[in-house]
Parts: sequence; C-alpha cells; structure tokens
Amino acid sequence: MRFAAGPGSSERQVTATLADPAEGRYTAAVRFDDLGVYRIRADARRGGESLGAAERAVLSGGADPEMADPRLNEAVLQRLAAATGGSYVRSADVARIPPLLRTSGGPAGPPEVRDIWHSAWILVAIIALLGAEWALRRRVGLA
Repeated sequence: MRFAAGPGSSERQVTATLADPAEGRYTAAVRFDDLGVYRIRADARRGGESLGAAERAVLSGGADPEMADPRLNEAVLQRLAAATGGSYVRSADVARIPPLLRTSGGPAGPPEVRDIWHSAWILVAIIALLGAEWALRRRVGLA
C-alpha cells in the first residue's frame, strides 16, 4: 500500500498484514505526519500477478464542516429557498410538492432543435476562420 499527501509530497510504502484469515482481510497501520488530504493506493498481488487495486482520499486532522453537524437546519433551508425563489416544504407536508411543481414555470413546450450546419453564416464563419489560420501560418512560416 502506498500513500502520499498532496501533489508535492513524498510517497511512502506500507505492507499490510493478514488480520482475519477466514475473510481474507488485511490491515496496515499508517501514520500521517501532517494535517491534510492523503491519497492512499492499495495493490493486491499474489506472487508477481496483480489481483486488483483501489485508491481513496483520506482527510487527516481537521474536520469536514459539512459533517460537523449533519442535523436538519430548517432556518438555512428556508433562507436558501427564499433567496432563490423556491419554497421550503417540510417532510410532513410532502403532498404540497406536486402543485408547486405544476406552477413552477418550467420550460414552455419542447426545446427548439436547429441543425447549425444548414446555416450559410456558419459555413462563412468556418471558411473565414480556416483562411485566417492559413494566412497566420504563412506569415509565421509554418505553412
């Protein structure tokens, strides 16, 4: 198993030991010297043959602010709904959602599909860009 912190840090290698032979579970003790996000890569091998690999990011130290207090915060959700022109609906009032969706003012009808290749202006623009590139390459001496 190898792990490294950030793009400029050194990579270290750790050997895993068999923890549970019945389930084939291996463990490795890893010590992180600094706070930050570490990339851990585990390679499973039998002899010289690779059986598989996995990679994961791990946060050492600090805390993820989103997960510090994962409880429902109705005041924040209500402010967000008011600021974006939406509506906050409690889980007990879920029956109010379908009428809100019907009156939400979504797109009026199917989108208009246009094939841009059938326009003369697109053809003129492409020819002009190709001509400008050709002239620039001739001027620099690349043609």
